[in-house]
Amino acid sequence: DLSHFEIFKHEKYKQASIEKLKEIKLKIASQRYNYESEICGIEKWFPIISSEELRDKSVLDLGCAGGGCLVYWKERYQFGETKGIDMNPSFEEAGRLFSQQKGVDIEFRTGYGENLPYESNCFDFIISNDVFEHVHDVEKVMNECFRVLKSDGKLLVRFPQYLQPLESHS
Repeated sequence: DLSHFEIFKHEKYKQASIEKLKEIKLKIASQRYNYESEICGIEKWFPIISSEELRDKSVLDLGCAGGGCLVYWKERYQFGETKGIDMNPSFEEAGRLFSQQKGVDIEFRTGYGENLPYESNCFDFIISNDVFEHVHDVEKVMNECFRVLKSDGKLLVRFPQYLQPLESHS
């Protein structure tokens, strides 16, 4: 399953040539791009937001993985300044490679939600899909999100049941 960071722990990945690594990273991003286009994008995950609200807005994807969803979203919703951040440097590279391949201007970085490397009050939207159940300190992440959001910005967060005994995702 190329959608999870565990792929980078596999021996095939660790021993792959530079060209093969690039191919795998592009495949990771492409797989998420195609998945997102099939499920109809942000309105599926966050039906309270309209596509018009997103046009020309500054957007951060917190936990962007390989960037495939973010590339699709930027194309579909015509975001303004767009950034993606994930804790895995291989995902940063995957996002950069894929966005360049698609001709979509997005800045990808490696970092953590507990310490976002962005100025205060700079994003109209933060989108975070299936991330908050993985962070070390939810309160710190929330504080950082509200720090970097503009005063009228919106935080769109989706995650499975949190800290439930039968939740396999926690």
